[in-house]
Amino acid sequence: MKVYLANAFSLTMLPENFSGSIEVKNISTEEASDLLRGEFQSCVGHESTAQLLTEKLAVHVECRRVSISIQPGDTLIVAQLMGERKEYRDMSREEIEAYPVQFFLVRIVSHEEEREVIRVTVECQKCGRKVPKEKARQKSNKIPHPRLYGQAPVYWCLDCWREVEYGPVQRCTRCGGEFRSIIEMETCWWCLEELWEEAKKKEAERARSPRPSGIPYSEDVE
Repeated sequence: MKVYLANAFSLTMLPENFSGSIEVKNISTEEASDLLRGEFQSCVGHESTAQLLTEKLAVHVECRRVSISIQPGDTLIVAQLMGERKEYRDMSREEIEAYPVQFFLVRIVSHEEEREVIRVTVECQKCGRKVPKEKARQKSNKIPHPRLYGQAPVYWCLDCWREVEYGPVQRCTRCGGEFRSIIEMETCWWCLEELWEEAKKKEAERARSPRPSGIPYSEDVE
């Protein structure tokens, strides 16, 4: 990852066959100075501007007229001179200290980074945990919390939401699997369905088998 300092931004600084987006963030002089404490490449093409930035950033800025191509992961700091253009040698110490300069942090955002979901966290109103918004459910104001009535939105995490909607987690005594149910049960719904099917098959077999007297169960006896 390389660090560049320039006094202007141009589309020619982007790599060939560029696809993605550009992120620009305004930063303070102190933040810009901290980013330039290590090794960086100067692309400031005016001697007077380089001298002014040296004073402002407290780092040595060379005057170098070079072309660069920033890549994803590189850091480009753009220094925008906001005051009247004057030669450094003609400026007094007070003018140098008061001269307005804005610094911008420019970086390339690849398509992979663009596809990342920005995680916004919300607080579960039931258990108090902070969870990503996409892993929470918005509840209506009709939930039994009178002090929350009229306030929106109210979020519950998925665990609390599932516990209210489908019941707490229980363990099946037949298969050992976990399931949710509002009522307390010994077997899960799947095992209960299997047991029901087995009971129906046994009942059907019993109905087809003859009674000890020779009369099938399916026939009515007066």
